[in-house]
Amino acid sequence: MSVRIKMTLDALNKRLDEKNMLVVQNEEGFLGKLQFRFNPPATEEEIKKLPFNIPVTMKTF
Repeated sequence: MSVRIKMTLDALNKRLDEKNMLVVQNEEGFLGKLQFRFNPPATEEEIKKLPFNIPVTMKTF
């Protein structure tokens, strides 16, 4: 995973409150809270079950 992607994901994760809510702003400027969750990485077995092949860069991500 690239350093930039890792830094972005880490920063988003730090912005979550105790209920995994994240403050977001829409196009009109309204601020709202949305629930946000980081799932654990897929296992190799789960990836093999996909009906298509994914690029190595996506596997790393």
